[in-house]
Amino acid sequence: MTSSDQSAKPHSHARLPMKTVVLTFYDSSYLSYTTTYYVREEATREQAETLVHCIDDLSACVLAKYKIGDEQFDIPGYEAKMKALTYPVRGTAKWVLKYKDKRLKAGSRTIPGRDEETSLRVTSGVMGKVGKLPDLRHPKWQALLTIFKEICLSNKGIAIHESFYEGGFREEGWPPKRLKLK
Repeated sequence: MTSSDQSAKPHSHARLPMKTVVLTFYDSSYLSYTTTYYVREEATREQAETLVHCIDDLSACVLAKYKIGDEQFDIPGYEAKMKALTYPVRGTAKWVLKYKDKRLKAGSRTIPGRDEETSLRVTSGVMGKVGKLPDLRHPKWQALLTIFKEICLSNKGIAIHESFYEGGFREEGWPPKRLKLK
């Protein structure tokens, strides 16, 4: 193989063309929370919408709108879902999906308002801090991991490593820093 043949071969660590998928959720205090995922440019709208639905399934907050690339979609009836919330939901309680890209650089994506039904405490009876972790064996998490591995990239446009995934949670203080109370 000549040096020109080697340079024509795509490098597995190269930046890939990407587009963003931006989701906006509301918690029971009507505060908005935005999370951004980066997907391959060639990902279809159907694949991006599958990602949106998987993320929505893992959030206790209400999805109001999302954007795939430059195209925005409003969720009809999200106001009714807001009124139907029967318990306080805080967007500051987040699921965190930690990963490594092909360069082994760590990254993470968040899901506001974690749905505790997919936590180890509920699915396995584990108590304490460990019980707050997501159960990545749960079908909802498996669905997200499947589409995430298929179409997502790091925020730098680097492909995600197939085997470096970890779930976590993050509790931000209340009220959020952006909320000014008088």
